[in-house]
Amino acid sequence: MSFNIGQGFTKFVKVNNPEIRPKFSDKVVFAELITSDVTKKPKINKDTGDALTDNKGKVIFKREYFSWKGRFVGNAFEPAKYLKSGDKINIISGNIKSDPHKSNLHNSCVVNIFDFDIVKNS
Repeated sequence: MSFNIGQGFTKFVKVNNPEIRPKFSDKVVFAELITSDVTKKPKINKDTGDALTDNKGKVIFKREYFSWKGRFVGNAFEPAKYLKSGDKINIISGNIKSDPHKSNLHNSCVVNIFDFDIVKNS
């Protein structure tokens, strides 16, 4: 599982269920973030058992998906208020923080997003 943020990296992320939670903060948009990585396992045609290929004959590999807790803060807060489930973004700047009191590192990670662009037509 990977999540690269910052200069030199482009990270396209799908956003689900963006919301402001006034009981926590009225200056944060919370959302579920979905990322994926290509595996080294080929996609298999269920009917034939053969590896799927693209129109050039190259093998198509499976993707593995990951879910992250996201927070849009600072300069990202205002534009994040207009995000809808299913929107895709490119994170320009942000960081990942973990709660040292949680035993499962992945579930305790929070992605703080400071700046992003919306990805059109993807």
